[in-house]
Parts: sequence; structure tokens; C-alpha cells
Amino acid sequence: MSGIATVSIYCPPMSIDKISRKLRRTAVEPMVVTVVMPDGSVLTFKDVTIPPTDVNAVSWPFYWMVKACMAENGDDFSNYFVVELDEEPVTVYPSKGYSLAHEVPCKFTLMTARGPVYGGTGKFPECKVPFFGKAQSVTATGTITIP
Repeated sequence: MSGIATVSIYCPPMSIDKISRKLRRTAVEPMVVTVVMPDGSVLTFKDVTIPPTDVNAVSWPFYWMVKACMAENGDDFSNYFVVELDEEPVTVYPSKGYSLAHEVPCKFTLMTARGPVYGGTGKFPECKVPFFGKAQSVTATGTITIP
């Protein structure tokens, strides 16, 4: 089986807590990852969880940065999935009442129960974060090459 596998990562709405004037922290983010293999088979990974992640003021109050982070988990069939996110810039728009977490690239690693390890890339889309409430849900997408 060779070709391109497609990856979809659903991220539900996420809380962000104020720690101090120049520090915020995201809540634990349990995501659901779906990988459609080139032969049409589907792998589903539940609770691929990003731990609480710091968001630091870069140029307070308008520019922030979410620290790079990683999430991982296995499925019931001994397959394992890892997603690594780069640092994510955030811009605050006071007149609009929200912040915008900008699109961020990510890397995937899929370790299959049969042994092969595959890598791929994708992106998390931009995400609005209202001043009062949770960050909106997003779906990240990408591909993994299966040689």
C-alpha cells in the first residue's frame, strides 16, 4: 500500500486561563485524529491530547506567542500518532473583541502496528478567541506519504 494518507484533526473549543498580566495558559486539549490510508482504511485516534501550553506576551498587549507543543496517543490496534506544533503567533484586536491565533504548521508521525513509521505535514487553521469565552473549534488537515 503506497500513496498519500489524509489526516484530519478535530480540536474542540478550548479554554484559556489568565495566569498573570503577560501569561496565559491553554487548557488540556483532547483532539480526535482521523487518518484515511491510501487503500481507504481508516485509523482513528481519540484523546490525542495537547497538555496545558503557555501563551506569552511578546509585545503586550497586542502580540502573543503560543509555545510549541506536542500531542500523542495510540489506538486499540497498537498504532500510534504524534503531532508537533510550531510556535503560534496570536494578535489581539481590541476593537473587534477577539484575538486571532494565526495558522501554524505541524508535523505528523504515524507508527503502525506492523512496524513502519511514516511522517507527514499539515496545518492548523487560524482560530478566533473571544475575549470572554473559549477558542473556537478548528479542524487541522494534512497528509502523510506512504512509500
